[in-house]
Amino acid sequence: MVFLVLWYNFYGDVMYKNAIKILNILENNGYKAYIVGGYVRDKILNVKSNDIDIITNALPDEVCKIFNIEHTDNFGSIKLKYNNYIFEVTTFRKEYYKNNDRRPYKVEYIDDLKEDLMRRDFTINSICIDKNGMYIDLLNGINDINNKIIRCIGNANTKINEDPLRILRAIRFSLVYDFNIEDNLMNTIYNNVEKIRYLSFDRIKKELDIIFNAGKSNKLLNLINYTNMFKILEIKPKNSLIECYNYLGIWAQLDYSNKYNFTKKEFKIIMEVKNGIIIDGVLHEMIDAFTINFGCSKCSLRKECDECEMRHETYLCNVMGCFCFVSRGKVTDIKTEKEEQSCVIQ
Repeated sequence: MVFLVLWYNFYGDVMYKNAIKILNILENNGYKAYIVGGYVRDKILNVKSNDIDIITNALPDEVCKIFNIEHTDNFGSIKLKYNNYIFEVTTFRKEYYKNNDRRPYKVEYIDDLKEDLMRRDFTINSICIDKNGMYIDLLNGINDINNKIIRCIGNANTKINEDPLRILRAIRFSLVYDFNIEDNLMNTIYNNVEKIRYLSFDRIKKELDIIFNAGKSNKLLNLINYTNMFKILEIKPKNSLIECYNYLGIWAQLDYSNKYNFTKKEFKIIMEVKNGIIIDGVLHEMIDAFTINFGCSKCSLRKECDECEMRHETYLCNVMGCFCFVSRGKVTDIKTEKEEQSCVIQ
């Protein structure tokens, strides 16, 4: 089906206008070309996106020749810098996978748009826009967006076998957009969840960071509990998760494997969230502000929080959206649990 794009979504979007110019250049040279994937999905949902992918039946060599750039394709994809914007231009293709291997062992260039779209993961990511600003929706992705459904293209079991990361991507889209995972896909995830073990922990963490940023802790717990994924991911919540507005706030509430790698800055924030913040020898401990009706006016770091907002345009407590801090006094005056027991015995 073809739908007229709501132009007010794109008006003034310079990157989009440059993408349309690229489509026109390719088509003026005798090729088909479309914007596809996440950018189109996000525009339909009125979500800001700065990552535009373009597909074409022009071969990589032909794309490089048209735009006078060096041939540096990766599985048929070219990084094209055009008017200071970076676009990924990919040739229509079929991909061949070995089970659980994320990278195709063979790529075959084709001349059929629908066949190219069939290799993608979910219907919501298969919608295109042509040079005239028309939606090209060959796999009913718009219908699934309207009904808030995450649905695999083709056989769900095949898609998960090709790339187990799609398990986490389905959960990510479900949380970020508040969509439901279609029943067949949910059952496939449940039956194939062990295949996440084929992924590197660095790749898992990148996906989990996005998932944790969604701020839907209860739905996240329900999905992970249902699929028995905690053990495979090697993470475990200490208690029920508290809603956060930053992925590090979720990590701070988890026991996690040392196979996950964090930057020094990330690790510092996680430790401060877990253990409190020490300033000038005074320990400021985080507390659940909602539970005990403890507002910002009583927070022991109110002054520091205001200064942080002025300098960095973010509050300290944004890491843990519903927490405040309370002063526990000088660190040297705070007894450990063992020391307190010792005092009682004496």
